[in-house]
Amino acid sequence: MCRVLERLHSRNHVFVTEFRPEDLVAGHLRPGAVPVWRRHVGCNLLLATGSALIAGLISDVDTGVTLTKLNEANAEIGVGDGTTAPARAQTGLVGGSALYKGMDTGYPTWDAVNEQLQYRSLFIDTEAEWVWSEAVLGAGDAAEGLGRLLFDVAIEKLPGRIWAVDYYVQFV
Repeated sequence: MCRVLERLHSRNHVFVTEFRPEDLVAGHLRPGAVPVWRRHVGCNLLLATGSALIAGLISDVDTGVTLTKLNEANAEIGVGDGTTAPARAQTGLVGGSALYKGMDTGYPTWDAVNEQLQYRSLFIDTEAEWVWSEAVLGAGDAAEGLGRLLFDVAIEKLPGRIWAVDYYVQFV
């Protein structure tokens, strides 16, 4: 009988960072933009649809989900006001207010040293002006999300604020 010496684990973290309005140029952050503040908002739960997506993409087996690569063209980060605890059976955001945004230019990125992907979406000006309490990473309005998290502490986005949401997927 074989003994499993290593197992693939995923550790995912989400950060929200505020930038000054003057750091936004043509809808993107200017190089060298300095954050006003940065907050770790939580760690996520890998959803069942996320497990099926990973299995389908690496094996070409029909897992019952749409096999959309979470690349710059397809990946989206969604934020919402749901307060229901994450559960594997959920497929995306559960709150009444929700907004999904595509990737900022150049994302996702791969950090080979830390074995992690970094996804980033920008929420600018009047977008998503409510108390944020949940986030999801997925594609196509995250109908089949990879992971969902409930913020450790909800935070309110006010008018005119520029917020970047960084979603890290680390393989350990």
